[in-house]
Amino acid sequence: MSDHRDSTTAPKSIGELSANVVSQLELIRGFRNLEHQICCLTHMSNILGDLLDHAMVDRTGDRKPDDAFHILLSADEVDQLAFAWNDVSYRARLLENAFFAIGKDM
Repeated sequence: MSDHRDSTTAPKSIGELSANVVSQLELIRGFRNLEHQICCLTHMSNILGDLLDHAMVDRTGDRKPDDAFHILLSADEVDQLAFAWNDVSYRARLLENAFFAIGKDM
């Protein structure tokens, strides 16, 4: 019979139980610390969505259902969109790294 225990096996001692509870609390605290990054990413992705809704409009007005869109963007609009999509991508990478870092030291 193996001495291997899974997470459903009762701890052998009060000390082991305490260590397990502390470990779980640290893990929960780590995930709760992601709140700010999640909110920032959500807000920035909403801003990007608004910018895209405003910019991605067919400017010709004569388009048939099978025709291509003709989208005209000013240099400022391209700069704003580029900033927004790069910021969303950057924040998503930071959040992903922070997520996978939680619990690595446990």
